[in-house]
Amino acid sequence: MACASFALGAMLPWIPPASGDDHVEPTTPHVASAGLSAREQPAAPSPKPAEGIIAIGDKSLHHATPCLRKRDVDVHPRNIRSVDELRLVTASLGRTYGAVLVHVTGLDNLVDGHIREVMEMVPEGSRVIWVTVKRGGAAWGAFSSEDRINASIRNVVGRASEGRVLDWRSATERNPEWLLGDSGLSVSGCNAYAAMVVKLSGQTGKA
Repeated sequence: MACASFALGAMLPWIPPASGDDHVEPTTPHVASAGLSAREQPAAPSPKPAEGIIAIGDKSLHHATPCLRKRDVDVHPRNIRSVDELRLVTASLGRTYGAVLVHVTGLDNLVDGHIREVMEMVPEGSRVIWVTVKRGGAAWGAFSSEDRINASIRNVVGRASEGRVLDWRSATERNPEWLLGDSGLSVSGCNAYAAMVVKLSGQTGKA
């Protein structure tokens, strides 16, 4: 038996053992799921866009609250009285909305830098609708405070890709019947305001 084993071994070819760089792992060809080729694979779903509208501001905004809520707009209950409060509320929105509406009339010191800062604090993916103001005020250079604030709104928000300017000042000059007193709204003014907000938000389901 020993001789037979030796003879058989002598007849077989010698195969060197795999080692180092000579060793090659077996590969498994890529198999597309569900029998589809790589080109036929379904594309990854796009992320769902943010939904909903939240409104933050002062008394000028809150006169429109009934009409906004009829269109499912969340109205923040806090009356913003300073730039610091505006920053605080913007930073604490809690989630990403499809659009954030800002209507603050009583901030005398609002300038481009404040508006830009608030825009940057709004979560990415949200549209920002900023309302121009209609108010009185002492002259500031060649402009009233109203003119100066509205110029800042148009300059910063109007140039941002996700910014939208709701020119309420111009709209009410064309439609004075929309106003009651300094900041109150008539029924037609309330409805018109809410309709403009929804149109600019891009949230068509709330129309």
